[in-house]
Amino acid sequence: YVVSGNEMYTGGAAIINAANQKVNDGAFTTADAAYTAELDKAKVEFKKAMELLEKAIKLDPKNANAQKVIEACKQVL
Repeated sequence: YVVSGNEMYTGGAAIINAANQKVNDGAFTTADAAYTAELDKAKVEFKKAMELLEKAIKLDPKNANAQKVIEACKQVL
């Protein structure tokens, strides 16, 4: 679960990074619907990551990696 959750988190982060790059490149602004849509896609990935990581925590409550990624997801959401 941790590996899959981390992959989902990484995917969400990549979506945000790409959207921010488009803003930096002038393709759109943070007020544009296209930017908001990208953020919404990323949030879906972060929510999926949290679901998987919460399962990992149930199996291994002391898993520090899972807990760190959960906290990172919470900051974004």
